[in-house]
Amino acid sequence: MQSKASRTLNFTKAGIGKLKPPKTVRGDIYDEKVLGLAVCVTPAGTKTFYLIRRIGRQVERIRFGGWPELTVEMARRECSAATRCWILRSMESGITEVGMERFVDEIRFGINDCTNLAGT
Repeated sequence: MQSKASRTLNFTKAGIGKLKPPKTVRGDIYDEKVLGLAVCVTPAGTKTFYLIRRIGRQVERIRFGGWPELTVEMARRECSAATRCWILRSMESGITEVGMERFVDEIRFGINDCTNLAGT
């Protein structure tokens, strides 16, 4: 089994461009700067940004978009905002991970920036 250290990368345009597709199953490479941000590389060579979180025994994958349409900077910004929003919402109202995708969409489309929550 591959160690976590060998599955991390400081995401850059060049670095993601050089990632080779795995032979059989998709592989997740984690960003060294933003916790939970990963790029999934499929055997077909598709590269997609995700927020990957573990809540209890459940693994949650929230899709942000494909590379290169979504840049590293955009993916980092969306991941950080989605995580911050989810934490604030769950602290304020007890919402669980079930509503996370809706919050990500709200942030992506500018419907909610979480500035009205928790006194921020």
